[in-house]
Amino acid sequence: MMKPGERLILDREVFKAEFKALGPMTFQEKATLAILLATFVLLVTGRVNKIPDVTVCLGAFALLAACGVIKARDIGTAISWDFVLFIGTIMGSVDPAGDGRRHLLNTPSAPSSVQSPATCGC
Repeated sequence: MMKPGERLILDREVFKAEFKALGPMTFQEKATLAILLATFVLLVTGRVNKIPDVTVCLGAFALLAACGVIKARDIGTAISWDFVLFIGTIMGSVDPAGDGRRHLLNTPSAPSSVQSPATCGC
C-alpha cells in the first residue's frame, strides 16, 4: 500500500560516511540511552522488583530533566499533550482484573460480588 515506487539501494560506504558524520555520542545521548534502557528493564521486571510503573516513569522523567535532556521550555511546546492524554486515557481504561470489573471495585471495602441492576432484580 505504501511501498516506494523504486527499490531503495543503500551503499555500505555511504552509510559509513553518514554514520561517521554524526560524530561521537554526546553526554545527553548517552544519558538518554542509559535511562531508557534502565526504564525498560524496570518496567519489564515490575512483578519481580515490586517497583510501581508510575515510580519508574517519574524517576526516568526526573533523571532526563536532571541530565538536561528535557528542558522546561520543551515541556510546554515540544510535547503533544493531546497525544499524551489520549494514551493515558487508553491505558487507564484497561481492565486489570480481567473479569469486567474496574480495579477500584476490587478493594477490600467493596462488596465481593458486584451486580448490575439488570441481574440483581432491583
